[in-house]
Amino acid sequence: MQKNKNWRISWNISLVILIIMTGITILSLACPKLYRDNEFIQSVWRGNDTVTLLAAVPVFALGLFFSRKGSTAGELIRLGMLDYVLYNYAFYLTAAAFSVFFLPYVVLIVLAALGLLAGLLGLDAGRVKDHFGDKLPSRWIAGYQLFVAAGLSAVYLIQYGGFVLRGELPSIVAKSGHVTNIVPALDLTLLVPWLALGGIWLWGRKPWGYVLSGIMVVKGLVYTLVLAGAGYSAVQAGFPEAAAEIPLWGSLSAGFAAALGVLLYHLQVKKESIH
Repeated sequence: MQKNKNWRISWNISLVILIIMTGITILSLACPKLYRDNEFIQSVWRGNDTVTLLAAVPVFALGLFFSRKGSTAGELIRLGMLDYVLYNYAFYLTAAAFSVFFLPYVVLIVLAALGLLAGLLGLDAGRVKDHFGDKLPSRWIAGYQLFVAAGLSAVYLIQYGGFVLRGELPSIVAKSGHVTNIVPALDLTLLVPWLALGGIWLWGRKPWGYVLSGIMVVKGLVYTLVLAGAGYSAVQAGFPEAAAEIPLWGSLSAGFAAALGVLLYHLQVKKESIH
């Protein structure tokens, strides 16, 4: 498959990101005291790092490998993992206490944004759509994305309303010691709008709906696994209340895994390039 300049730039950036991400994840797990947060937040980072090493790194590597082979599935996975890196390390950059990892977080976020932009600019969305054929149950996948986006929005708006009406801070703000609620701040900018937009476009079978939904399903699957791992790590560190959210993240992971499975099942191998 002929690959254009934007694809080559994006792929090379992805390889650099994978190397940096793997290195700092191994270092953080080997030297947990490099984190300077309270014990609860440290346990969350440990869970995140563990799932990143065991799941995100291998998935990203597979995406890179198959993308280079010309696979549409590999390309969507690679782009989805770039979005995961952008989203995941935005949490570290804005929510972790200042540490030696500050500059690597900045580098990862900038590179992920550039790699994602170059990858999308080098993509032919119409060709991507053609690779799925006509039998993809697109409205089922779109509906799931819209369901998750609406559910997250409702939770965050309820928290916001509780503060506006009664002055009640969300419990996570008090527990983490942060001055603001980082999770909804990033979810409502880097996650919810794109889940919703991908769902709306896919519902109408727009070409970019297939691309954006593929990216968001990959990102959603890996990050809900991260959230489940972070909850388990917090429980192990002596915060049993964190166990309440694990079934939720597990259920959402199952939904994203099913959506990704359906997408991959309906992908057709074709000779024409998507770049």
